[in-house]
Amino acid sequence: MTPPPDKHTARARPVTGIMERLRSRDIRLNTAQGAALDAFVEQLEHWNARINLTGAREREELMERHILDCLMLETLEAPEPLADCVDLGSGGGLPGIVLAIMHPELRVTLVEKSLKKSTFLAQVSRALKLDNVTVLREQVARVMARHREGPRFGLVTARAYAPLRVLLPQAGGLLRPGGRLWAMKGVRWRDELDAVPREALAAFAGAPEVHEYTLAPGAQPGVILVWRRGRGEQDPTAPGGRG
Repeated sequence: MTPPPDKHTARARPVTGIMERLRSRDIRLNTAQGAALDAFVEQLEHWNARINLTGAREREELMERHILDCLMLETLEAPEPLADCVDLGSGGGLPGIVLAIMHPELRVTLVEKSLKKSTFLAQVSRALKLDNVTVLREQVARVMARHREGPRFGLVTARAYAPLRVLLPQAGGLLRPGGRLWAMKGVRWRDELDAVPREALAAFAGAPEVHEYTLAPGAQPGVILVWRRGRGEQDPTAPGGRG
């Protein structure tokens, strides 16, 4: 006699609920990526019962509010070649774990100062066999100090981490020339940008690209701000630099 399925295997895969919206944005998931995203959501649901990773609790809500949101990064033009990324204040691995799943060739460093959250990140990386992920339980300032003389990163990501006046100097100190910052923000991003002092922009070449999107009809829009680090600009975080 075949035993009844348990409550987990009986439930539909949450990733199926977002596939149509992904296709509408020309974002494609292969079988392995879809399975890994489902497994990641299961880990988020399980650990959320013990530590506060996200406000969302149910799998479908986690997939809709967080995984789908992070997958909007797949609509951007990545710097070439894209070999390494650092995700600041990674928290629940959003977007760092999602990027690692989507790009197994990408070396992803997750920076998280919280012991509980960094423990989660290490555990989920092992559970999903993400050999391209490194977890650092450190303050961002310490990571910046270690990388001041190099090597630096080609991509910095941040979501629900810090205001732009804090994030921009940190990203400028971690990116190599030509690298990108992908900052995921909400509806008040313009207020944040207005509060950024001029010296915090010293490392970047020009104004950010602004990529707005909505996840569902009537939903509040999200935005991804993309800055490129200049090739000759002075590092405002370096000794003797501006700021």
